[in-house]
Amino acid sequence: MAMARRILGLSASLMASRSSGILYRQMDKVIIGCLLPTASLAVYDVASKLHRAVLLVPAVLTSAILPTASVLAATDDRPRLRELFLRGTKLTAMATLPVASVAFILAVPLLDAWLGEG
Repeated sequence: MAMARRILGLSASLMASRSSGILYRQMDKVIIGCLLPTASLAVYDVASKLHRAVLLVPAVLTSAILPTASVLAATDDRPRLRELFLRGTKLTAMATLPVASVAFILAVPLLDAWLGEG
């Protein structure tokens, strides 16, 4: 019973954290939609989607590395955990930098193609 309460408490905390994250990520669209013309929201939404596409690269790499980091932390293997952290950081930077650079360089042409010239 004590374990069930603990799991329920952790689940409630995770649900609150995820819910507040969703509200936080959507709040800017609501503010822009209320204060600016609809066209401004369309431009912002497309740019936001490009931003999220770039963030997908480190998110995928992190989800691949996280289970190994959890095992190393549970076994208190700090030297290997430190090595994993350093290598993971380098790998994430190496994988994300080209994608972010291309998105940055092509942002205006991508927005023009997606939304049109006007």
